[in-house]
Parts: sequence; structure tokens; C-alpha cells
Amino acid sequence: MVALGGGELLVFGGRSYQGNAEVFLDDTWILDVETFLWREVDGEGPAARAQHAMAFDPIRRQVLLFGGYVGSSFTYGDTWIFDVASTRWERLAPAVAPTARAGSVVVFDTAADAFVMFAGAEEPPAAELPLDETWLFRPDAATWEKADPDLQPTLVSEGHPTLFELAKAYDAELEQSVMLVAGESTWLFDAKVGDWAAADATTSQGLAADYMTAAAYQPGVGTVAYGGAPVERTQGTWTFDGGSDRWARVTGTVPGPLANHAMAYDPNSDAVYLFGGSAAVLVLDGVPPVNNELWRLGDSGWQQVGRP
Repeated sequence: MVALGGGELLVFGGRSYQGNAEVFLDDTWILDVETFLWREVDGEGPAARAQHAMAFDPIRRQVLLFGGYVGSSFTYGDTWIFDVASTRWERLAPAVAPTARAGSVVVFDTAADAFVMFAGAEEPPAAELPLDETWLFRPDAATWEKADPDLQPTLVSEGHPTLFELAKAYDAELEQSVMLVAGESTWLFDAKVGDWAAADATTSQGLAADYMTAAAYQPGVGTVAYGGAPVERTQGTWTFDGGSDRWARVTGTVPGPLANHAMAYDPNSDAVYLFGGSAAVLVLDGVPPVNNELWRLGDSGWQQVGRP
């Protein structure tokens, strides 16, 4: 899910279930955050997939989509642009691009005028270390370039698909990407100089989501993170202050146990929104419960405001 900057949120694709059958989706929906009415976007677009990377460019009012996976092993390596004015998807053919992967995290860096994407795995269901690559997409040139930072974020694996352990947001005040790794470390990427730095940030057991957490940046508040798995110990809302390099827990109501959800900040309503996810992400027998709930973060905590 991404915010489109004009009081609207966009959702594309994802994974759901029909009966006991796993279903990958290829539909595009836009939500008006004033009326909480969804409308489906017509026309051709990317193929069905999940764990794709998406971010919004507020300068050109376009959404970048890269990669994702479908089924047990197939990953995509395609690059798409969604134009907000025309509400149309366009597949690009950049001369240079990352290899196919899923589970990458991407943000738009307004100071560098570029999308910044990190990590991803070629075999998403496998419990393996993902690719530790940093890529930049330049919208005007419509091409990718691989960064060569001196320092890379440290990735870990505890028996789960490590590609799910990342949550990323762009801090407009710092003019840097903020990335939380496995609930244990916080990293900053400055696209203007092309390098990562480990933030001197401490976390606690309450923030220690191993994977499937989400984050969004809200001006005046900082990077907001919620949920993740194991869900029984990650039902907290946290904010990261880039000036002090510190996480702080926010009091108030919460959506409850939730992982593999999406979050985005809408400037029109000055609020962070949370959509979808599951209360049980590792179900060995049966179907994991997924939902289509929409939540908004306010002064007293999260409030459920709608569903498609």
C-alpha cells in the first residue's frame, strides 16, 4: 500500500485465500480517506503477485512497483509505473535492472530524486539470507543503478524467510531512508552520498518483531512501526526519532496481533494508515486468517475506519 499524496491510498495485489486455496491477486484499488470509499481501477497492469516493492514519487505523482512472487518459487523482475493522473499502469524496459526478487523494501528519496530499494530474495519461501544489494531507480532516466556502499546492513536468519524481516520508511527531515532490521537494528541510507550507517538506536523486547512488520514516516512524529511476528509479543506502536536515534513506544489502542500488513502516511489527513495482514502468519495446518481491515493512527491510538 502507498499513499498518493492527495487524500488517497493505493493497494495492488497481495495474497489471500478462497476456501483452502492460496490466491495471488492482480487488482488495483484506490481509497478516498475522507469518505473511506474504495474504487477499483480498470485496465491492464502487473500480473498477480505478493511481496512486491512499491513507493510513491510525489514530484511526478507516480508509483513504482518492482518484483514480487507468485506460487512457491516464481519471482518477478519487472518494473512498472502507475500514473496517478491517468490511473494507468505502464511496464518499463530499463536497460539495467535488478535480478528477479521478492520481499525488497523501497522508498522515494525526495532529496536525491530517486527510489531507493534494498534486499529481496530470489526464492522467497526459503529460510535464507536475502540479497544485500542497494539499488536506485532514477525516474527521469527510467533506469536502475546499483549502489556500492562501503557499509551494508547486517541481515540475520532465525529459520524464517529473512526477506520478510525488513521495514523501511523515508525520513524527510533527515533526508535519509530509515530501515528496521528484524526488530533489532536500525539503519540509515543517505542516497546523496550512497552509503549506509548504523543508527545508535536501542530497541526493546516489545519492538523485537523478527519479521513481517511495517513502517511509515509521519512529519513531526518520526518513523512509525507497528506489529510483526511472532505476533504474541509485537502488539505495540513505536516511533523512531532520527534526531536522537531513539525508539519510543506509543500508548493507546492497537489493532491487535497483526503481521505482514502494510502502512502508509497520507499528508492530507496527516495520519498513518494500516491495511490488511494476518493474526497468524505461520499456520502449519489449515489456512492462515487474513483480513481487509483499515486502521488510522490518531492521538489516542489506532481506530478502525473501514474495509474494501
